[in-house]
Amino acid sequence: MKKISYYLFFIILAGLILISFWVQQRFFKKAESPPLLFKVERGDIQEAIRVRGEVVSQKEFDLGFSFSGALDRVYVKEGERVEKDAPLMKLETTDLKLEIRRLETLRNKNQASYDKLLAGPTEEEIKVLETKAANGKIALNDAETNLTNVKNKAEADLANFYQDIKNILNDAYLKADDAVNKQTDEMFSNDFSARPQLTFNTAAQAEIDVENERIVAGVVLKTFKTEIDNLSDDYSSLEGALTKAENHLTVARDFLAKINDAVNSAIGLSSASAGAYKTNINAARANINTAISNIAKQKQFIADQKIANNNNVFSAQAKVNEAQNALLLTQDELRLKKTPARAEDVEAAKAQIEEIDIQIDIVKDKIKKSSLISPVAAKVVKIWFEEGEIFNPGQAAISLFAPGYKIQSDISELEIGKIREVNGNEVQIKFDAFPVQEFKGKVISVEPKEVVKEGDKYYRVNVVLTQDIELIRPGMSADLIIKTSLKENVLKIPALAVYKKDNKKFVKVLEGEKQKEVEIEAGISDGDSIEVVKGLTEGQTIAVSAD
Repeated sequence: MKKISYYLFFIILAGLILISFWVQQRFFKKAESPPLLFKVERGDIQEAIRVRGEVVSQKEFDLGFSFSGALDRVYVKEGERVEKDAPLMKLETTDLKLEIRRLETLRNKNQASYDKLLAGPTEEEIKVLETKAANGKIALNDAETNLTNVKNKAEADLANFYQDIKNILNDAYLKADDAVNKQTDEMFSNDFSARPQLTFNTAAQAEIDVENERIVAGVVLKTFKTEIDNLSDDYSSLEGALTKAENHLTVARDFLAKINDAVNSAIGLSSASAGAYKTNINAARANINTAISNIAKQKQFIADQKIANNNNVFSAQAKVNEAQNALLLTQDELRLKKTPARAEDVEAAKAQIEEIDIQIDIVKDKIKKSSLISPVAAKVVKIWFEEGEIFNPGQAAISLFAPGYKIQSDISELEIGKIREVNGNEVQIKFDAFPVQEFKGKVISVEPKEVVKEGDKYYRVNVVLTQDIELIRPGMSADLIIKTSLKENVLKIPALAVYKKDNKKFVKVLEGEKQKEVEIEAGISDGDSIEVVKGLTEGQTIAVSAD
């Protein structure tokens, strides 16, 4: 009986769980709504300021320019009555017109570059670069051939100097042998023995010195001959042989100096013999000096030739490098010409044109604002400036009297910069008293003194109706839509699609069945739509949660 109770309990519990789940799914769980989808499209956006205003009586009011300048023309006189939209006065605009011309010239130049970027290179431009590249290859081949020729000539010229070394060494050896063994032969006995002796008497020390030098000279001559006989053709050995030969010749020259000293110190030597000996010694010394000079000259020739070779090869190599660089540059130019313009380059060129257009619009707007127009039919009370005088912002240029009404509204200091006093902003007006009717007006002035409300600063704006309305009365309230900047043909999306995160603005872009978060740079907004300056392209789909 106990078991049956347990089973019954579990069955009832399971049933309650199933019923609860069904009720929750049926009545409490909300079906997930599909997202709202919008296309990124181009269109116009009229930014506007929405405020409340109140009707007050209008009497005398002042008009002025929004920037400084010299007064060019005054079209009215004090006391004169003027109609609505009648011209009152204007500032000098010559510099502004010149700036327009400069900007238009710059725009035409940038437009031409943009058009060329889109069109790509012409066949003639490609052909010119292809010809330049072909000529570059020829120039490189010529430079490389010249480098080879310069190197070959350098090697040949240097080889000629090295080939002359053996002849110079043989000549030097013969001159040394002649000086030591022949020119002084009569002055010694036992010349080639280990103990040669002078054949005449002289000072004891001179005799010892010269006999020792004769032994050394004989040994050096044998060494000199052996070195020449065993000399190889490599340049290092040949240059070393020249240096050794100089040393050998120096020994022979020193020997001749000693024998000359011995003759000068001779005892009992006849004048004839002494003269003959000196003649032989002088001839031998001249030959030795000539041999030493020939070796020194050859060493200098080789050194000079090496320097000349290095300079010539360096110059020829530089021409090869120059030709290589020129060819590479031309090939890069040709490759770049054939490559289609990158999207970012096209956008950058387009952005430059758009920036110039903005500058042109700013200057044109300034030219437009350089003329004061009467916003309503009025009487000229006072003209505060004469032609040629300089006007500065904040001053009154002309005072008008127009009986009737105006609407006053306080604009936050954060948005007052969007209000134009000259040729003021257009205004859409809806009076509380006439909710189904819409009237038109225009801003005529901004009062200079701020109005403080709860710690925030506001500035009072005066708006006049541009159509006669007999039904309005002082104190009436109205909703004002003050139109500020208008941007045409810009990318725009619904303002509700934009959300903020970390002080940045994002939207959800639909890619296939997935939503991707994309950061955007936003521009102006009319309350319903918002301008997209950067981050999206025309035709993309934006997803917005319907919940």
